[in-house]
Amino acid sequence: MECEKGMSKENCIQTCWPVKREKKPIIPIKESLECVSRTDFCGNLSVDHIGKRVRLGGWVALHRIHGGVTFLNLRDHTGIIQEGFFFINVTTLPEEFPDTHSTVNDLRLEYVVLIEGIVRSRPVAAEKVQVLNSVKSKLPFLVTTGDDAKETAKEEVRLRYRYLDLRRQQMISNLMLRHKVIKLIRQYLDDRHGFVEVETPILSRSTPEGARDYIVPSRVQPGTYYALPQSPQLFKQMLMVAGFDKYYQVARCFRDEDLRADRQPEFTQLDMELAFTPLEDILELNENLIRYVFQEIKGIQLSNPFPRLSYAEAMRRYGSDRPDLRLISSLMKYVSTVFSGCSFKVFSDALASGGTVKAVCVPSGAKRYSNSALKKGDIYSEAIKSGAKGLPFLKVLDDGMIEGISALVSSLEPEKREQLLRQCSSRSGDLILFAVGPHTSVNKTLDRLRLFVAHELGLVDHSAHSILWVTDFPMFEWNSSEERLEALHHPFTAPNPEDMGNFSTAHALAYDMVYNGVEIGGGSLRIHKREVQEKVLELVGITSKQVKPSILPTIS
Repeated sequence: MECEKGMSKENCIQTCWPVKREKKPIIPIKESLECVSRTDFCGNLSVDHIGKRVRLGGWVALHRIHGGVTFLNLRDHTGIIQEGFFFINVTTLPEEFPDTHSTVNDLRLEYVVLIEGIVRSRPVAAEKVQVLNSVKSKLPFLVTTGDDAKETAKEEVRLRYRYLDLRRQQMISNLMLRHKVIKLIRQYLDDRHGFVEVETPILSRSTPEGARDYIVPSRVQPGTYYALPQSPQLFKQMLMVAGFDKYYQVARCFRDEDLRADRQPEFTQLDMELAFTPLEDILELNENLIRYVFQEIKGIQLSNPFPRLSYAEAMRRYGSDRPDLRLISSLMKYVSTVFSGCSFKVFSDALASGGTVKAVCVPSGAKRYSNSALKKGDIYSEAIKSGAKGLPFLKVLDDGMIEGISALVSSLEPEKREQLLRQCSSRSGDLILFAVGPHTSVNKTLDRLRLFVAHELGLVDHSAHSILWVTDFPMFEWNSSEERLEALHHPFTAPNPEDMGNFSTAHALAYDMVYNGVEIGGGSLRIHKREVQEKVLELVGITSKQVKPSILPTIS
């Protein structure tokens, strides 16, 4: 075939052929991309909407066909379409709206749809249904489940499909609760108390805190690095020195710690600092803030004032500096005097080396826990996990006698047995659990056992709200692995003026707020005297040479 323009074959292929070759037809898009809007939210429909036309957008939560009529539940971030004590489902009527009925029949869970229709007392009659996005594959887990359904999806699956997980009502409620709490905090601090919100730097110099830093290398200064802040510690003190006497921040904090139930590497905290404010005023301010949040969010009235426990009293009675006062069980009891000079070698050796023996009484626990369970079961495993080498126990019989570890039973003469039962407030059918050794390990073991037993036996009053202050913390604790003192809170905490004579045994002007056994807040008064600060830093092993380069929070 000759070229129409008289070109050679090679030139024709390059010039004419692209024009002459057959073009593939353009397939039109069936549905145009258009902006959509809704008139209402699913969770906001009420009897006031009956008879009104509404347009709703969301996800298909439930879908069923019954007797030729199709029903579906529509869900958005406000909830599922419902009113009062009954559901207002979306239904389609095949006779009145055949096209809509056909479309709805083909829907599946989590389709994104726009529905328009008239609200009836039950249900909403859909006149128009537009599918905005369909689901092409099987869902990894159900998004909408019954209120009593147990969590079935594994956490790694939920995190992989986070966009689906965040559609679940529980996750939506969590984020909305967080939003409301932060909003109330800002209102309280800004409007009522004249605080100023200041955003502090994220990239800064490493400062002494209680955990390891996350490190960010510097591109412009090779070999140097920034540290992500564990808290805005130094920045807020700079603000106080500069004259901003009421500062707060909803601050991002980063700590390179092993994961635990109550610890995350990245978290948010309400951070505040006040100048010229005594301890009692600080506690009152924070009490009022928490009471305000609980009242506004949940309608819960917390005690006024909050109860207080000293650190020493909390450890003596509960074995923990964050005690859960909802536990309906006996307090820990020192019983070292009962076993002083006894023949039970485990106890006598511990007491001879300066240790202690403490006990906790479990009401009606003798029948609940068999001897085998106490020797190798779950409760025994809890004791071992806490660091104990075993679990000594005694059971109180109906006649007031005791049974348990034979060597322990035989070591107790009648008078000593009566003294033990009296000190533990034990009755027939009760179980007495013991911990022996150094004070710290004994408290740790019995605290863990109290929590385990209380939750397993239903001895927790879940309707109660246990909130309290723990105060009078020691300034320092001994780090046995490094053989040195370290600050229990942080090295900027002020000592009690009454303890200025001996810093190593001083109590701190520090406080923790504890809610249902969880530390939800804490703080302290700061050291404002240079010589006192230098002495504290010296005690924890920070020299003046190390301090001076850290004055400015810049790159290191």
